[in-house]
Amino acid sequence: MKIVGNEYWLMHKNVRVCLMEISEEGILGNVRRNEAAAAHFPLGGQMNPMKFHEWWRDRAIPRTRHGAKTALQKLGYSSTNSALVNNLALSLSDCYWIMPRSEDMTWEEINLFANDFVDSFGELTLNQDSIIDIRKETRFDSVWRKYSSS
Repeated sequence: MKIVGNEYWLMHKNVRVCLMEISEEGILGNVRRNEAAAAHFPLGGQMNPMKFHEWWRDRAIPRTRHGAKTALQKLGYSSTNSALVNNLALSLSDCYWIMPRSEDMTWEEINLFANDFVDSFGELTLNQDSIIDIRKETRFDSVWRKYSSS
């Protein structure tokens, strides 16, 4: 997936929670909260900006996960943070995700609960000795192509 710009909306389902700058390595820059959506700000990040940055870092797959380095290399990611950004920060543990500012996607189109996905990263870390077709990436190619070709 080609990263589109560096400004992303942090979304809670279809609610725009804040606009933030994110580097290709997944490092947060300027975070501008949408005060009208303050109730949707993640609980782990409500206390102060440092806690929000910690919440964001915790969304990435831990670098210490067994086989992570090899899986990242095979998938072409420079870090677990870049994989996070490249896969819209989607998670099976909550309803937060990121949307490039220039795009117009909906939760219904991309969420992991209702859409098929391939967890190539997980497969590569669990089955390091197996041959896996890594042409399938962890994101939703058909959904992303729809938006990136517009």
